[in-house]
Amino acid sequence: MYDLRAISNLGKVTAWTPNCGWGRANFFAAMPYKIGAPQIALSTATATPGQPITATIAVDVPAQSAESSVYVEIIDPR
Repeated sequence: MYDLRAISNLGKVTAWTPNCGWGRANFFAAMPYKIGAPQIALSTATATPGQPITATIAVDVPAQSAESSVYVEIIDPR
């Protein structure tokens, strides 16, 4: 079980009580396997303003598992 908002592996559970606050969405994933750390490769280590960058992201999951999604957030360094 994973708490996606807290980026936390809750481990193997048979029951659990989530801490849900009013007015705030929570996201959990229940999977029969452990997710490994993502591997990220960028087309360049440094970029100039306006230059496109290609990112390749690989997630370490068992081969027989379903398709996975990855959330990416790009933050302005300023």
